[in-house]
Amino acid sequence: MIQQSRNVIAFIAARFVSGANRSHIYSYDSGSHISISGDVSEKRINVFDYSVNKHTTGSGSRNKFSLFNYHTNNHINLKFDGDKFSGYDYDSGQHFSGNVRGSSVSLYDYETSQHYNYSL
Repeated sequence: MIQQSRNVIAFIAARFVSGANRSHIYSYDSGSHISISGDVSEKRINVFDYSVNKHTTGSGSRNKFSLFNYHTNNHINLKFDGDKFSGYDYDSGQHFSGNVRGSSVSLYDYETSQHYNYSL
């Protein structure tokens, strides 16, 4: 999946699992802070990625979300299980998975077969 989708997914996962209210995430892959803000709750996700000036938004229940990324104009399915998350990116047609430990996020992208690390 494209880097922007990974960034947004990592941000949402970190906010959902940790409950921290932050407005950026650090990507160790790109070596940069990405400004993202918005609401992440158990029923609704609505975040804005300032790097592309686009929203990712959607709703869910029981830790499962159906999101729409307005940068890629495609859906993302996202599911949480404790500190772990997984899902499917319709833009790339690939799965992803990861975990959150404190303020750190590790995301595995099945398209690139690589781990991507972030810090909230």
